[in-house]
Amino acid sequence: MRENTTPVERIVWHQTSQEQVVDWKVDWSRPIYVNPYVLSLQGWIVGNKRRIQRVALFFDSKEVARAKLGLERADVRTELKQNLSKFDCLVMDAKILLRKAVNRLGVEFIRNSRLFERVTYSKYYHSGFRIDCNLLGCPSRCKLDLVAFTSHGDRIPLCEIHISRPKLKASLWGRVPKFQPLMVTSLGRSGSTWMMHLLSQHPNIVVIKKYPYEVVLARRIFEKALERILLISSGKLDIEKFFAENISSSNQDWGGALPKPSLSQEASQLLEQEINTVIRNAIQEIDCFYSHVSMYYDDKRSLAGSLKSPRYFAEKNLAPEWLFWEVYPGAKEIFLVRDFRDMICSSIVFGKRKGFGREKVATDEAFCYYRASMARPWILEPYKRRSSYAHLVRYEDLISDPQKSLKNILDYLDLDSDKEVIDTMLKNAQKSSKSFRSHITAESPKSSIGRWKRDMSQDLQRACCKAFQEFFEMFGYKM
Repeated sequence: MRENTTPVERIVWHQTSQEQVVDWKVDWSRPIYVNPYVLSLQGWIVGNKRRIQRVALFFDSKEVARAKLGLERADVRTELKQNLSKFDCLVMDAKILLRKAVNRLGVEFIRNSRLFERVTYSKYYHSGFRIDCNLLGCPSRCKLDLVAFTSHGDRIPLCEIHISRPKLKASLWGRVPKFQPLMVTSLGRSGSTWMMHLLSQHPNIVVIKKYPYEVVLARRIFEKALERILLISSGKLDIEKFFAENISSSNQDWGGALPKPSLSQEASQLLEQEINTVIRNAIQEIDCFYSHVSMYYDDKRSLAGSLKSPRYFAEKNLAPEWLFWEVYPGAKEIFLVRDFRDMICSSIVFGKRKGFGREKVATDEAFCYYRASMARPWILEPYKRRSSYAHLVRYEDLISDPQKSLKNILDYLDLDSDKEVIDTMLKNAQKSSKSFRSHITAESPKSSIGRWKRDMSQDLQRACCKAFQEFFEMFGYKM
């Protein structure tokens, strides 16, 4: 890791409207060394007519980090005063003094009152922010957008941050993971439960057979790993203190025989080693867990003889998907899509039983736009970026011609796709599918194809086509 490594390649500033923002700044001063896997920003933003509530970082349309305003930092106040009138500076200092005095007195009913909040509120005082984004959840080269949000929900684009970070490679750790991830990326009510049920019948794919197949153990392990990396980054001052107090003094005891270490170089090496250890431990934990799962479901060996290599563990909507692709040399991903009109029909009927988001909007038409906004960062944008090395499956093909669809999937996974294997998978899946009766919303799987023609009104059809227009074009559906 090079000294003073920074993940930021360049910044493109946006022209923010003076009607919304009075002043804002991001402090790009770098510490003695930088974690190239974490982007840390601090600064301030002052709203004009409307209060700025928070700032966020976006990768495409997916929010990857956020921070509320209100850091009471002295350096923010000092630099702000250079741009404020004397009267504004006096008012801000008076409000700060009043708030501190009440906090010391501990008068709860005053401190928590709305009147006290209005009297002591200062748009300049509550303007600082610090936002930390773990870049291991994004591609090694990407663009992040820094955006501010007002109290009315208005978006204010501030700048584009172009990122380039070093990659993590599992091959550098001396061993290949025993299990490779098979990511089934899909929207709800698109057939992902049936897909997982089918995959679980193959002897080389390990799935936790618990309906509706939504155990996401690997995702939880990697999320904890990313949280750990953020904690390592936030503790960099303690590491610097350790090197300053111990490494330098120990060299002096040797009478200068050893070269004096570079603080930033030593700290960076320790940081890189610790981050790699965190990721390696996460992979080993996943291997250990799915080894036990495989032994528990060992009866699958009778399907096609002895188990072969490579073997996969499969989970729905496994995230952070970019990190799984990066550290696993044999990672695979299946994008499962369904005619979005049928998906909406199924979601509305299923929502009457279990909610499913329909209760968050007033009309079915609004529900189409709500689902489309969720689906964009979930499946549309990821497929645009990863379509060249992922595999696309349409629900209609999986139902109408399951033999062909399964053969294509197994060929993509480089697994045994003989007719005998596929027929056995389908036969076993049909035997053990009683739990699906409460999951389906149509009379039969085949009747669920094209159900929108009889279940959707003309107005709802038009709303769905408008909301999902880009999705129809991307995945080859006719409107």
